[in-house]
Amino acid sequence: MAAAFTVGLVVDRVSGVARGIGSQSGTVWSLDFSPVDSGLLMVSTRADGVMLFDLDSGEICHRWTVDDGPITQLQFSDDGMRLAAYSQRGALIRRFDTMLGNVAGNLDFQIERLRASTPIAPPRERELRDWAERCIATLRSR
Repeated sequence: MAAAFTVGLVVDRVSGVARGIGSQSGTVWSLDFSPVDSGLLMVSTRADGVMLFDLDSGEICHRWTVDDGPITQLQFSDDGMRLAAYSQRGALIRRFDTMLGNVAGNLDFQIERLRASTPIAPPRERELRDWAERCIATLRSR
């Protein structure tokens, strides 16, 4: 069942901590948390396609516009490198390996660039660096 929203709120069931996500319009069709980073949430809406939210900042960090939407179902692969989605035209696969590999390989530059405008908590920086190491290791093993 889809639900309309304008301002999203995600509550961690373990800690009870609520985090807001960016203001979006439209009907939410599906969502899935990244299996490799619980701070990333993928959401599909009728109006905006598929968005990847960074729950720490509440901002969209990736958007995938789909012409044959809406995406009514979506799911990350176990390794977080692919997204399986279902639209009116059938199944779609979105691979993140190349994009994630580029981000992971360029993480130092991105962190320094971000630090110029936004403080990064040391635990979050460690999570990002650990993620980048796992990403690069996974890509090298293929």
